[in-house]
Amino acid sequence: MNTTSTNQTERVIDPSQLPKDSALATATRLTSRYFYVAYSKLMSLRWEWTDITPFGATDGERLLLNPKGIAALEKQDKAANLIAFLLVHESLHALLGHAWRLSNLTDHQRANIAADYVVNLLIKHQNQKIGSDIFLLIEGCLIDDDLDPSWSSEQVYRQLASPPPQPPQPSPSETPQPGPSDDDDDSDEQEDGNSPCDLNPDSSDDSDSSDDSDDSGDSDDSDDSGDSSDDSDDGDQQQDGDAGDDEGEAGAGDPTDANGDVDFSKFPGTGAPDLVEPELDGRSEEEFIDQQEEINERIMVGDQIDRQQMSDTGGIGSRISQQRQEFSGIDWNTRLAEWLVKRSKSGWDSPFNVSEYITTKLITSGRRGKRCGDIVFVLDSSGSIGGETYSRFLDAGRQCLEELEPENMHILSVSHVVCDSVTLQVGDTVPDSLKGGGGTAFKPAFDWVRDNVDDPDVLVYLTDGYSSDLRTIPPVDYPVLWLSTGVSASGYPFGEAMDIIDQ
Repeated sequence: MNTTSTNQTERVIDPSQLPKDSALATATRLTSRYFYVAYSKLMSLRWEWTDITPFGATDGERLLLNPKGIAALEKQDKAANLIAFLLVHESLHALLGHAWRLSNLTDHQRANIAADYVVNLLIKHQNQKIGSDIFLLIEGCLIDDDLDPSWSSEQVYRQLASPPPQPPQPSPSETPQPGPSDDDDDSDEQEDGNSPCDLNPDSSDDSDSSDDSDDSGDSDDSDDSGDSSDDSDDGDQQQDGDAGDDEGEAGAGDPTDANGDVDFSKFPGTGAPDLVEPELDGRSEEEFIDQQEEINERIMVGDQIDRQQMSDTGGIGSRISQQRQEFSGIDWNTRLAEWLVKRSKSGWDSPFNVSEYITTKLITSGRRGKRCGDIVFVLDSSGSIGGETYSRFLDAGRQCLEELEPENMHILSVSHVVCDSVTLQVGDTVPDSLKGGGGTAFKPAFDWVRDNVDDPDVLVYLTDGYSSDLRTIPPVDYPVLWLSTGVSASGYPFGEAMDIIDQ
C-alpha cells in the first residue's frame, strides 16, 4: 500500500508490560472485553514503536505505534476510547489482510479510503451491539450507513472510482430557463452526497466535498469525541493532501499540525495512510502472506466456534468472515484440526495464552497435561462418502494423532453397525482404509463409545447425515462435531456441525 520505508529506529512493545494506568493499557483491556476477535488479532501482532506514522499503522504482521501520537491522544478527552478505536481499526486491517490484498491496486489513497469505510462500519456496528461508543469514531472518520455490509474493500474501491450519479435530465421542451444560482445549487447537491457511490477521490481538490463525505453517518458518535472534534474540523479540509504521495517525507510521522495541536486529519479511519509494506526478512511475498493468512484463519475458526456456542451466528465475527471468504483457501480438514485444539477438554478448555498459541501453536499456560484424552473419529461407511473425502478424513486423523498426542485415538467405521474399529496411540500408523458397507444408523457409534471409552474428549463424525435415527439418538455429554456432506449443519440435533463439500 504505502511505500514508506520502515528502516527507522523501532522498539518492540510488550503489551503485557504496559503501565496498567496508561490509556494504552486501558484501551487494550477494553478491546479484550468488548471486541475479542480484534483483540486476538492484536495479540498475534508484533507491537513496535516507530516514527513513520503519526498514530498507528500495520503491515498485517506488525502493529506500528508512534509514541508521540499515543502521548498526544492520552491528553484528549476519552483518551482510552480513542486509542481503543485505533487498536481495533489496525487489527481489523490486519485480520482482513488489507496490506497485501490492496497493495496491487493502482490508487493507494483510494484503496486506503475504501478499506477505512469497511473497517469503520464494522466498528460502528460493534459499538451499536455493545450499546456504547467504546471504540470512539471521531468526527472525520469515513462512515456510510448505506454501505452494503457484505461489500469488500475491493468493491468499495471500484465504487469510489465511479463518477457521481447524474440527476435525470428533462426533455428539451421541459427545460426551464437556467439561471446561475440554479446551476450552483445542482453542483452543491452532487458534492454533498454522503454515500460511497457519490464520492470521487479523483476530485480531491474540492475540500468541501471531502468534509461532507467524512461526516456522513457519524452524527451519533461525534458528540462523544471530546476535544478531538475541534481538531478534526481543520484536518478534514486537508485530509486528501495529507493522505497522498507526500506520506513518507520528513515530518510524515508528526501527529501535530503547524500550531502544535493534534492533527486528527492523520488519524486512522479518516482515509489517512495506515497500511505499510511488510518486512519480509528473507521470505518471499507469498510465504509472508501464507503465514499471516494461516494465523488469521486460526483466529477466525476460534471466533466461529465461540459464536456457535453463544448462538451468535449473525455477529460482527461472521461479517469479518464474509469479508475474508473470497480470499480464504482454508479447507475443512484444517478447520477440523483447529476445532479439535479448541474443544479438547483435557487441557484446552482451561485458560491459555491465546497470542502464544496463535503465533506458535504452543500451549504455554493453563494446560493440565501434555496429552489430551481419548478422541474418537467415526466414518460413515455406508458408501455415501466420496473417496477423496474418505482419505482426507483419515489424513486428519493422522494429523490429530501427531499434533494433539491423545492418550487414545479410536477410529470407527460405522454403517448400520460398527463394521470396523481401531485404537491407536502416538507412534501408531493410521490405516489407509477400514471395512464398511451396509445401511446408515448413528446409534451404534455412540453405543460403542459408551461401552469402550470411559470419558472421550471429543467425537468427530463424518457422514452425509441421511439416517433414520438422526432425530431419535439421545444427546451425549461430550463434545461432538458433525462433518456433514449432505444434511445441513443446522439439521443435527446436538453437538456442532460443519457443512463440507464431498469429493
